[in-house]
Formats: sequence, structure tokens, C-alpha cells
Amino acid sequence: MSKRLLALHRWMSLIFAVFWLAQVLTGMFITFHWEARDLAIAGAHQRTDLVAIGRQISSLEEGKDVRVKSVWTTAGRADRYYLNLSTGEKVRILGDGSIIEYSLADSSRFFNTLVRIHHNLLVGDVGKTIIGISGILLFFNLIIAFNIAWSRRGMLKRQPWPSKRLPSRGRLFHFHLLFGAVAVIPALILVGSGVLLRYESSVAGVLGAELPKISQVADSGTGHVTFSEAASTAMAAIPGSKLTSVNMPTEENAFYQFRLLEPGELRRAYGKSYVTVNAKNGNIISIFPASEAPFAISFVNALYAIHVGEAGGLLGRIFITVLGLWLLILIVLGLKLWWIRTAAKVETHRN
Repeated sequence: MSKRLLALHRWMSLIFAVFWLAQVLTGMFITFHWEARDLAIAGAHQRTDLVAIGRQISSLEEGKDVRVKSVWTTAGRADRYYLNLSTGEKVRILGDGSIIEYSLADSSRFFNTLVRIHHNLLVGDVGKTIIGISGILLFFNLIIAFNIAWSRRGMLKRQPWPSKRLPSRGRLFHFHLLFGAVAVIPALILVGSGVLLRYESSVAGVLGAELPKISQVADSGTGHVTFSEAASTAMAAIPGSKLTSVNMPTEENAFYQFRLLEPGELRRAYGKSYVTVNAKNGNIISIFPASEAPFAISFVNALYAIHVGEAGGLLGRIFITVLGLWLLILIVLGLKLWWIRTAAKVETHRN
């Protein structure tokens, strides 16, 4: 066992433990945060009625200095959507267009805070940088720990199970290594996909995985295509797809840009298929099914689904939560080992 590797592992863990704990704890809590948000808001299930949703959009905009900028699925209970207004407010509706919430509930604010902590520690770009660096170091720290445990001279290679003859600190250290070795491979996938997600735009640029940009469409026709008409056109263009979100037309950009969930995508709710519909004449400007994406784009699209477990369905998301608990216990065990070691040194100096 390399003493230098062990020292590097120990000091990296001590310096970044607080950031790793923040990531693990918030990650565990937000794995099912969309469902939790919707469970907190009562409302009987209503199947999606595009015409009714369109009427609600018109009602919110009629005679008011307000515009519905976008529509997003809530991703919690089925057939619920957010209408994002130009005033910054959010309106939550059922599938039949009826409003069940005019502004964010306290539960939503709570989960929003957890999501922001997970993404940027509540300090914007500085927090994103810290998260990126700590994620990279956690990834390599797991590799170092694996090497310490399973290298030719590693403790687990020599003795898989802690000996009763070892002192209590030695048994705890041995168990720390053994417990860490149990799930280090899936943990590396979890952390690695999270790091790549943090630098998603850079990864996409390097791989050439950027989606084609839509040019402005301001004067193509004289009519007005309604939300329901445009949504029906978009969803028909990718059979079996579900509405994920839509950016509504503006005076500068007279088109609807739909984001759809195509059958077979790894994503659970927020698909990566796109259809753009001209708001003047209803023609399809562009169509981009996820199933026809090049490998580079499919790889980048898969990162989120892998990181949060959606690639494995419900069991995958549960596994990711359990894996988060494993990481939490591992970090706590490491901190306990450091505390015991430090206390022993202090006691030695006193004597």
C-alpha cells in the first residue's frame, strides 16, 4: 500500500468533504423532487387536452400585459404542466387547463433551493466551478481508494475480511475499505456522468454534438396558428411522442419550438426530440428525433439519464438514491477515522 496514495486520499477527503456531503445529500433528496412537488399540490388527474390548455393560455394573456413564454411538463404526476409567464410567475395547471397553483408553493421553493445547492452551492458561477473541481477530485479519489484496497499490496488483496486481532481503529479502516469496494464502479459512473454534465456544453463542443440552431421566422405567412394546432402537428411528426415543453412564439421569432419525449428515450420526462413549427402557417421548420441523433449527441443526451438513474427506470432511480446513501456513509466513516487518528495523536503527545 502506498503511503503517499493514502495520504493524498486522506487530505483530499478532508478538504473537500463538506462539498461532497452537500452534493450527496442534495442529490439524494432531489432524485424524486418532481414527484414530491406534485404530491404537495392537490388536484384530480385530468388527461392532457391541448385545446383546453390553449384556451387557458389565451385567457391568461387576454387584455393583460402578460405573455405565456413557455409550457413545461411538471414531470411529477401525469398530465400536469407549468405555464411560465413573462412576469416571472409560474402557473401550474392540470391536463384540462384548470389552474391548481398560481405561484410556487413552499415545497417547491424548498426543492428549488436543494437543486440550486446541488448545481452551484447558491453562489452562481463560482459555485459551479467549485462543484466541477470537487466532482473531478471525488472521481479520482474513488480511483485512489480502489487502488489502495485492491492493489498487489492492498489490504483487501491480502485479507478480504477484517481480523479480530486488529485494533478497533484498524478494523474500522479495513471496513471502510471493504465498504468502499462494494460499489466503487457504479459510484465512478455516477460521479463521472455528473462531472461531464457540469461541463456539458464543453463536452458537446468537443464532440461536435451541438443541435442545429433555428433562424428567425418573422414574416412567413399571415395567419396565426394556435398552441393546440402547433402541438398536434409537432407530436404527429414524431409518432407516440409526449409533450415535454414548448417555447412560445414572439414578435421576433414567429415559431413554436417543441421539446418532445420520443418512445424509447432514456429520459423519463424531459425528452430530447425537437420539432419547430411556424406560427404563421403551421408548417414544420425543422424536426430532430432523438432516435436519429448521431452517436455524439446521443452520448451527451444520455448523461443526465445515467446520472439520475432514469436510464434504469424506477429501479435505476432507487439505486441511485441508495448509492448516494453509500457515498454518505463512506464519507462519514472516513471522517470518523480521521477524528480517531487525530485524537490518538493528541493523546500520544500528552503522554
